[in-house]
Amino acid sequence: MKININSIRRYGLRLFFHKTIIWIKNRISLQKRPNDFFYPIAEQNSQQIHRKLTFSILLPVYNTPKQFLEELLSSIQNQSYERWELCIVDASPDNTVTSGIIHNYQKTDDRIKYKALGFNKGIADNSNEALKIATGDVIVLIDHDDLLEECALEKILGQYNQDDEIDVVYTDEDKISMDGSICFDRNHKPEFNLMLLRNNNYICHLFSVKCDIAKKVGGFKREFEGAQDYDFIFRCVENARKIGHVPEIMYHWRSHYRSTAGNPQSKMYAYEAGKRAIESHLKRMQIDAVVELTEDYGFYNVRYKLKSTPKVSIVVCGEEYKIKKAIKRIKRNTAYPMYKFEKVNEVMGDYIVFINEKLRPISKGWIEELLSLQLQDGVGAVSGKIYTKKEKIYYAGTWKDIAGEYVYQFRGMDRTDSGYFHRQNMVQEIDGASELCFMTSRQLWRKWGENYGALRLDKLQCKSFCDKAQKDGMKIIFQPHAEFYIVK
Repeated sequence: MKININSIRRYGLRLFFHKTIIWIKNRISLQKRPNDFFYPIAEQNSQQIHRKLTFSILLPVYNTPKQFLEELLSSIQNQSYERWELCIVDASPDNTVTSGIIHNYQKTDDRIKYKALGFNKGIADNSNEALKIATGDVIVLIDHDDLLEECALEKILGQYNQDDEIDVVYTDEDKISMDGSICFDRNHKPEFNLMLLRNNNYICHLFSVKCDIAKKVGGFKREFEGAQDYDFIFRCVENARKIGHVPEIMYHWRSHYRSTAGNPQSKMYAYEAGKRAIESHLKRMQIDAVVELTEDYGFYNVRYKLKSTPKVSIVVCGEEYKIKKAIKRIKRNTAYPMYKFEKVNEVMGDYIVFINEKLRPISKGWIEELLSLQLQDGVGAVSGKIYTKKEKIYYAGTWKDIAGEYVYQFRGMDRTDSGYFHRQNMVQEIDGASELCFMTSRQLWRKWGENYGALRLDKLQCKSFCDKAQKDGMKIIFQPHAEFYIVK
């Protein structure tokens, strides 16, 4: 009951009930875990294995319950790909039970390495001790009470074999009940998305990195205890040439009261450490920004600071006879000083905002919000979040389906709903901007855009611009803090 009381204090009664309903909906589709793993061996072996990489699985243990440890060890031994070593470091003060279990497994499997520390150095230093005894090509991180899918290592190997320059590979994950019978909270992740990673450690489990990168970045840092993996992931991806993703659930995160999976409030220090990990990453990248904790534990807001106030041209698109009224409406809701309304073929500003005459900005700082992301390196265009008059989401980013068509994420969802893993509220890279409102630079528009004399920017034209930008290596960004209403 304590968790509920704390949640009510944090969110307020109305928002607490709303979030509770969403929590229940997310768990309605609980799936019983079969006796065998989800993916048949025939499908696993269909992958052609080119390089025979050796995986070093780092496993710090500390007073791990016997059942959980045995289930984890069995899930590792049952891997369809057999070139691995398990590097166990035991920090339990009285490790008699743990060591006995592990020694029994060692009798029949010489791939298992075991080192007893005798005392707990903390998860970061315990992990470093495991890294010291690793001799493989790829490091894999795993928690002491979780489970792997039988084909996890083989799937990861498949990614490394696709391209020699891939240095990091991660997989999708879900949570699993205490008794291991129910899987829930399936986390299907996007391809590598640095903007999203700065708002949440969406990569989390299962994470792998080439051993030379892991040692190059210096392993784990104790100053980020509780979020040492988040900090480690940042430093690894900063040094990786390419990053791969297995879009299948290969990892089951055990959910119980003492784990952050089952009780996020149990480790508040971890979220503060996560904030520091993001700040440290931004400092290394020489990005001036402020990191904020949010009401959702483990999720953050990164507010990028404006170092200058460049000129912005606002191009209002739509029915020409409605544009004058739209300009007045936009003026009333704009605080940014350096802007001017211009026609698309006459723009003189350093940056251009295309905005449909149907839209009304909700907050006066909307230009600053778009511009703070547009000014970041490698950004081609930025779009904000758009609502209908009924407080439903109209636009909150788009993704391309297999056919290359846009899929509008969260469309029709309530404005107060934070969406799938709170992604409705997070800055992230997307596939397409909204034709109703997006910002780009004048330089990029001249390179990839077209001259629409009739002031009509449609979906196909917007898609064409975004496709060209992405092919040239530029990113399209969703900025949820620049919000608009469709007024007509």
